[in-house]
Formats: sequence, structure tokens, C-alpha cells
Amino acid sequence: MHSLMIGALVLVTIACGKQPRERTESSLSNTAVSRPKIGEGTISFAIRGNLLALVDLPIVGRKPRLSTWWAIGQLRDSEAGQVMVETYCRINVGSAGPVHQVMEDKLVRAIPPSIAPARASLEGERLSLARGWATTVSGARLNDEREDLPQDPSDPRLWDQDADGHPGATVHVRSPIGNGDVFIVQRVRNQYQSLVTNGTITRGVVEDSSDQAVLGATNNRLNINPPTAQHPDLRKSPVVLVQTQEPYDCERLLREKDQLFPRS
Repeated sequence: MHSLMIGALVLVTIACGKQPRERTESSLSNTAVSRPKIGEGTISFAIRGNLLALVDLPIVGRKPRLSTWWAIGQLRDSEAGQVMVETYCRINVGSAGPVHQVMEDKLVRAIPPSIAPARASLEGERLSLARGWATTVSGARLNDEREDLPQDPSDPRLWDQDADGHPGATVHVRSPIGNGDVFIVQRVRNQYQSLVTNGTITRGVVEDSSDQAVLGATNNRLNINPPTAQHPDLRKSPVVLVQTQEPYDCERLLREKDQLFPRS
């Protein structure tokens, strides 16, 4: 979901490190926020995340790019503790100055779900929900999510994720220097730090540490991977999790997203 990508164009970001504050663990059995309660089933969420990145583009210099994604999530109990399982439904990669890029929904929905440690806790009487680091890889199947990304179009780890006949994942780009498709491998790594503000809505921030490799492009002018970093003010990368009474699928989430998520 996640920085997310590319070259003169993708939602790739490198986050500024920020350690979460210590929290007192608690079950949610005495709160009205979680139905079903933790320990009694799965809690479902509709998720909207934003990532503000700073992209160093050739000629035009550093430009901000605000990207937005929508996902469905489930907070579950596991033998190892609480986990959040998330599936991306749509990613709108924002424009960086004059550079515009598009990720098709079929590519986004082929991103494997992420599974991350999660934690519900109380700070005084204020309920807090944290989701730890989650990693997804697009355009390749790695033996270990921490290994180096493929750089060579002939690398056997590559996966034609959108089944378009090109290596890796394809992003469509429009820019003053030309239009075309760029083929990438991307590793999205992020975490949430959130506070519940009412019974069903959790607000927080996204901390991101993602990377990517560019494998090639249909327009050689777009075959670049400019330095990209998350804006250091994490408040500019907000995330909203809306608890739903039942699990959503992507079709329902995208159909109802304007009603689900608050405007501010």
C-alpha cells in the first residue's frame, strides 16, 4: 500500500525513523469500540492512507507528491499475538510537478496481502491502535523480503504481475519529456501509528521506508529512478481506519469510499 511508486514517477519513499512511545497493553473488552471484541473474532476495517513524498526530478528539481490508497484490513488474533491483514484495492499515485503516473487496479489487486503485528492499547482512558511494519513486494517473488531487489530484466525472481508481457509491474507515465510505460519492482514497507477519535474511526500517521528498482521503459527518457523520500513531517501522511460491521471486498469499498471516510 505502501511509500508506494516510481522513477520520475513511483510511489517509492524512504521514511524518517521515529520510535513509537511505550504503551500499556490492554484488551478492548471494556470498551465500546470493538465489536466483535479482540479475542472474540475478527475486527474489519476500511482503510484510506496518504503518503507525502519529496521527489528529486531531473531539471525541475524537488517536487512534492501526495499519493492515496484504499485498502481493506482485518485485525485478528493469532498464536503470535494480534496481527493486521491488509489488501490494497486502489492506489492513486499523485503527481510530482509535471510528472503524472497511473497504476491500474488489476495491478494493485494482484499485490499480495500484507500481514503485520498489531496492538490495541490504552493511554489513560484513550484507546490506541498501532500497526507495525508491513512489507509487500510488487513485480517479483523474493525468497526473503529483505533481499536485494532484482535489477536485471532476466532475473528469474521477476513476476509479470499485471500479465502484460513485460517484466515486473507496469506504471503508465505522462511527463513533459515524454509518455510511456515504466517497468518496476517495488518493495513497500510502512507502519501506522494511530489514535481512535470516536467509536469507529481511528486516525493516525504512516511511517514509510520503501524502495524500488526500475527495469526499463518504453521511452528511454523515463528509464530513471530519481531519489524519493517521505516528507519528514509524518502528520502530512495521515491514515484513517473505519471499523465496519462486516468485512468489505474491494468493489464495495471503492463504491462506498466517499461515504465511509471523513473529509477532514
